Amino acid sequence: EVVERLTRRGVTFGFTTNGLLLTVQRARFRVERGAHLDMCVSFNAATPETYTHHHGRDFGMLVANVERFVSIHEELRPRWSLPLVMSFIVMGSNQHEVFGFLELAERLGARATLLRHLFDVGADYSANNFGHAFVYEQERLPLARYQTIEAEVRGAFRGSRPLAGGRPPLEIYFAWNARDAFIAEQAEPGVDVPCL
Repeated sequence: EVVERLTRRGVTFGFTTNGLLLTVQRARFRVERGAHLDMCVSFNAATPETYTHHHGRDFGMLVANVERFVSIHEELRPRWSLPLVMSFIVMGSNQHEVFGFLELAERLGARATLLRHLFDVGADYSANNFGHAFVYEQERLPLARYQTIEAEVRGAFRGSRPLAGGRPPLEIYFAWNARDAFIAEQAEPGVDVPCL
């Protein structure tokens, strides 16, 4: 209802989703409003094992849902930019999958990727979900490591989409700290980082 109300008025906006409920009906609905609607799907993994450790869900279903969304978009809006960004929170337990994630995003047809960090929440948090002992402060990498990953990606990732092909090259965005991150733009005057 919110999407319908806003897009009918010509408001352009986006949202983040885990993509697990992206059925045929919902995918078609979003594609039909694609001129005003951008969607970011949170992956945080490039393999079923890592995805299960972090989310406890079916990675194959997520990939199939995104593939279906892309297919419907190419059918209904073949010359329009794909309103799909895939995001990956880089952590200690998944940093080895960054390049695999970029290759997956490119294969699936995403317009862009967002590599970002875990925020410094000022307190430790831990959970033992889905067979993975998640300790927030151990998962959060130092800024220097995030910067090294960015340099590695910029220096070594070579997309396989041809420049003159049907899909444009994959855009890659990095958000490593609050001052440079898109979330800082949401802050009110006098508030350094808004509540997430």
